[in-house]
Amino acid sequence: MNLMLRMSYQERLAIYRESIERGSTELRFGTPVTRFLGIRAAALDGMLELLPLIREHYPSLPPEHKSRLSYLDILLMLELGAGGCDRESAARLTAQRFALADARRFRFSMEQDASFRSVFLRTAAFVCEPHPLGGEVNRGCGDAGGVLAAQREIQQATLADAARSGDDPATPVLPDPSHWLELLDNIVDSGLSGAR
Repeated sequence: MNLMLRMSYQERLAIYRESIERGSTELRFGTPVTRFLGIRAAALDGMLELLPLIREHYPSLPPEHKSRLSYLDILLMLELGAGGCDRESAARLTAQRFALADARRFRFSMEQDASFRSVFLRTAAFVCEPHPLGGEVNRGCGDAGGVLAAQREIQQATLADAARSGDDPATPVLPDPSHWLELLDNIVDSGLSGAR
């Protein structure tokens, strides 16, 4: 799969299209690209133009593949990453678009929508992961950090409101069933040292 990341957008598009349509294809040197890998890679690259093929062929994936990447996750990844020229830029655009969301609506979606939460945390982890060759971090990590700061402000304001109204501080004020805020804190903290 690393070989594909070095290919042009058009070359990757052709490979993803063929793997999705035919069920699989091969890269140079015989490396297989299955339908699942093609769908996943197209979603990560924000290749919205492949949505009709994905819509047609996603139902034929085995259940174990569907459980690893839901159709709603794919739709969100395609929509938010659209316009990028590669995986790095698609992830950066996704992080920027998440950062532009209304902070309270964002929080509600993180708490109530598993696909939204999954795609955001995956994106944050990708953009905040130091590049294996240069150690730099994608600039989208700064956007994930902005989301984190806005969510911490909401949390502090909610706790302050609860204290003023006399609510029991031991009562959970902000439900956080997946502990996503702590996960995001760890992800961002590990990656904000640079930008690629």
